[in-house]
Amino acid sequence: MAVKTIIYKTYGECRNSFLSSALDFEETLDHEREHFDKAVALGYNPVYGFRVILDFPPVILAGLVDFEGRVPEGQDLIDICLAPKNPGEHDHSLAEKTRSELTQQKNNPMPRS
Repeated sequence: MAVKTIIYKTYGECRNSFLSSALDFEETLDHEREHFDKAVALGYNPVYGFRVILDFPPVILAGLVDFEGRVPEGQDLIDICLAPKNPGEHDHSLAEKTRSELTQQKNNPMPRS
């Protein structure tokens, strides 16, 4: 089963592509837009996309926001994950993992050379 990631340069391209299909992607697109907008506000260069199984009929696995260039870390990543009004399970999981890593780094700082 082949999985392909489809990336769009703008929200508009992604929205137009998926809204032209027979399926309802409005909620997913709006959710991902909140991640996207937060990333832009923090100075990142996000791109939209979907992971798709290319069998017939094609199956959308997930919407995604990815990054060209600098990838968010730490508090920026947490803020991007929790940007939507209703963050998803994956959003909460990634934010909590990142928060835990930040706490661990704070409690166990790397020795300076």
